Amino acid sequence: METQLLYSEIEYARVKWYLVSSGKPGLVDDVLLVTRKGYAKAAQIQDRLHQEGIIDLREIREYEE
Repeated sequence: METQLLYSEIEYARVKWYLVSSGKPGLVDDVLLVTRKGYAKAAQIQDRLHQEGIIDLREIREYEE
């Protein structure tokens, strides 16, 4: 069963562009600056960015702790 995505491709592209162009690490707060509402949506976007090698979730989780 496939997980339902809470974000659009346009939203994902906007977040990816923002993180790459600004050099931000991809924290939830960084993602929420670009998206509208939703920690679950931000988490899905973070996961996809991690899978594509844009951000490192292990490093982010250590930083957020």
